Amino acid sequence: MSQFKARECWSTVAGDSRDQFNPQSMCVGDCENDGSGDKILVGSLNGYLRIYKPSATGYAGEDVLLEKNLSKSTPILQVACGSFVRRTADVHIATLHPRLLAVHRLIKTPGNSRPGEAGGLVSGESDLASGVAYDLKLIYQHRLKHTAYNMCQGPFGRASTQTDFICIQSLDGVVTIYENEVQSYACYLPEFLLPGPIAYCRQLDAIFTASSARFVQC
Repeated sequence: MSQFKARECWSTVAGDSRDQFNPQSMCVGDCENDGSGDKILVGSLNGYLRIYKPSATGYAGEDVLLEKNLSKSTPILQVACGSFVRRTADVHIATLHPRLLAVHRLIKTPGNSRPGEAGGLVSGESDLASGVAYDLKLIYQHRLKHTAYNMCQGPFGRASTQTDFICIQSLDGVVTIYENEVQSYACYLPEFLLPGPIAYCRQLDAIFTASSARFVQC
């Protein structure tokens, strides 16, 4: 008999019935860079990015830090938090779209509150309790030559810098590595048919993919 039990501490409905999500739609990270703990980031196939700051007392309206439509026509395939900008260890937000990779920074300024969509807050407007407005500042972006499927991140090559690099896998079997603002490498996966999971192993400094032939490739 297990000694562990699951107990719901916090929950909310992300968006409404029109929003759809895929398995890579959510990540956690301290994107405020203030030491207040990890936030939950959720990206939808409808193009919305939502950032939540869970509270121990259950869901409240001020738990929604940001709700922003990044693109009215382009879905968000995946969201990631990491040190994606040179010369700083601050956490930034990467969003992967079919033909675009964008890196943003969450910024906050004093502002006036107004209810947002789905009970949240409109981008650039404030939390009623704290009087702080949150918005996204675009740091850089890459237009993709191949339609993206998923991505992973890490200090590829055991980089001496404190930044994370991003590896994108495309629908036609191309893996492309971006070292922050620069594309550094691209190649076709051998014997490729369909894209699968992709992950970075820090201990081995290796990127793993799973092929449609049921092989794990490194």
